[in-house]
Amino acid sequence: MDLFYHSINVLLGTFKDVLPIIGVIMFFQLVVIRTRIDNPGRLVYGFLLVFIGLAIFMIGLEEGLFPLGEAMSRQLTDFHFLAKGDASLLEEIERPVLFILHSISGHIYLDSLSVFLLLLRSLH
Repeated sequence: MDLFYHSINVLLGTFKDVLPIIGVIMFFQLVVIRTRIDNPGRLVYGFLLVFIGLAIFMIGLEEGLFPLGEAMSRQLTDFHFLAKGDASLLEEIERPVLFILHSISGHIYLDSLSVFLLLLRSLH
């Protein structure tokens, strides 16, 4: 039932997002170009297909790919996952990361990152 309500919300959100595009196209067609719409039924049908297609695409992203990406980001930034890695890789990225952080922010994040990287190295 949650998927049904979520789908309705996505459909309404997509309609709200597509409506200004339809308005701009209609404005240029009727006001700027000053020509009538040749086949309004076909145009409405096309806009309906675009609306439904975008909504289904967004539902697919939110239900399938976004959770997968979130799970991957949680796993790849997990301390235990990083600690299992190769220590030489940590040593290779330590100096460039510290240099970049130092040049961007001064000494703000330098100490906490150094402690984190030393902790990771000590686990090996």
